[in-house]
Amino acid sequence: MTPAEDINVIDPDGFSGVVRRGPRHAVYRTCWQGRDAVAKVGPRAEAEAALLRRAAHPRVLPVWAIGATRAGAPAFVAPLAASDLDAALSASGRFTPARAIAVLQDIAAGLAHLHRIGMRHGDLAPANCLLTEGGRVILADFEHAGDATTTGSTVPAGIFAYMAPEVRDGLPLAPTADVYGFGAIGWALLGGAPPAPFAPPPPGPAALLRLLEDCLSPNTSGRPVDGAELTRRMTEIV
Repeated sequence: MTPAEDINVIDPDGFSGVVRRGPRHAVYRTCWQGRDAVAKVGPRAEAEAALLRRAAHPRVLPVWAIGATRAGAPAFVAPLAASDLDAALSASGRFTPARAIAVLQDIAAGLAHLHRIGMRHGDLAPANCLLTEGGRVILADFEHAGDATTTGSTVPAGIFAYMAPEVRDGLPLAPTADVYGFGAIGWALLGGAPPAPFAPPPPGPAALLRLLEDCLSPNTSGRPVDGAELTRRMTEIV
């Protein structure tokens, strides 16, 4: 990957269509230095790009450039992903256990890195887990990422089904909030839908289901403490 560089203008004339649109941002397909890319435009784009730079890791979306549109809107450029987990789930309905385990290993590795450097993702959901051409997972959408001082009230755009109870209540983000999101994603990968009250467990290996159920504990003390513990337990499952 090319190191990130600061630029003055990200030209909207080069945008070729909307990839995703949120309440406060839009992601456009574009081309950057001859490579397929996306440009994320919105008021928090510069701050998000700074967090992504800080979190540089193979399982985190790299930033190729930071700047602004000609209209002055903050923007950054990143590689174009092949897909994301949300689209993949919509297409397949559910993942095989082997594929789910491979995906969860990648997510756990990304979370372990974030938590090791004092960051929390804060909005972990299938749509924010991008897929490369080779099927590897890259964590993206750091618009609501933060540290121990960040509260759940800063992540109103989060998807409720993947959001830890304490985040919904506006409490400070902790690694265990990301662990809950990890569990909800794993549940959806195996069963085709996120966890719901009174829903039976999805089909899958008993050890993986035990891990996911631990992750989904309503009490933070019942969950794995962080991404490092997730990585260790995923290794034991394999």
